Amino acid sequence: MNIQQLKCFVEVSKTLNFTKASQNLFISQTAVSNHIKHLEETLGFHLFIRNKKHVQLTQQGKIFLKSALKVLEANQECYQMIQYLHHENFGQLRIGYLKGIEHCIMIKNIQNFYQHNKHMDIQLYRDSRQEIEELLKNHKVDCVFTARVGHDPIPFEDQFDYLHIYSYPFVVAMNKNHILSSYPSLDYFDIKNQTHVIMDTSHPDFKSHDLDTLFMHLAISQDTAILAQFVEDYYAYQKYLCFLPLKDFSQQFHIYLIWHKNSQNKSLNAFLQSIKKEKE
Repeated sequence: MNIQQLKCFVEVSKTLNFTKASQNLFISQTAVSNHIKHLEETLGFHLFIRNKKHVQLTQQGKIFLKSALKVLEANQECYQMIQYLHHENFGQLRIGYLKGIEHCIMIKNIQNFYQHNKHMDIQLYRDSRQEIEELLKNHKVDCVFTARVGHDPIPFEDQFDYLHIYSYPFVVAMNKNHILSSYPSLDYFDIKNQTHVIMDTSHPDFKSHDLDTLFMHLAISQDTAILAQFVEDYYAYQKYLCFLPLKDFSQQFHIYLIWHKNSQNKSLNAFLQSIKKEKE
């Protein structure tokens, strides 16, 4: 029994047609038939019932198909792992990300990449913007998902390259019992006299540097917070909070991926290519 025999068996099982299977595998129909014949001889039972008009799996063939698919999947994973082991960094990627952006598109970027690179050693680091960008500066991580509002500059532009990932409009978060919660949307004039909770520790009105703590504060108070739209997906607080669109507000919350210009990490390059392909 070998991988080519299993590939032929699986392809014939999908198409129930030896001619189509041979075309999909780019080999002759005779080769497909011979592979199936040798596989059946090895197994000691027939995989298909064949006549001039129809091809169908035997009961044994249906059961064996499940195992064959698992073997081919394991073979593909093994092949990918071997490819990574030829890389200098053995397929390691250290990703830093800003606290509070867990529910933005970043998750989809990493998840899609991992689905095609399951043997890669992906390590995640979560911290404040200042700390996570410092990790990148000191080569403790390979790349960082960070955020900027409006036209805030990317740090250390002489050292880093960056890729714009996505931009989110802002919403106003508040307790569902807040006097403004019945509004369909708000503008800045509606909330200018409200007490705002923010996450910037350098701001004089600082209340919290952690999004969960901020949400807890909103749930028990009459304060409001202007936040990026993706925070609406924090399901744990949807019972207590509402999120209203903020109209006529020109600023947006921008997610960026930044990395060292001189990075030699092949895994990072593969990650960048994966994200760029998603953005096309």
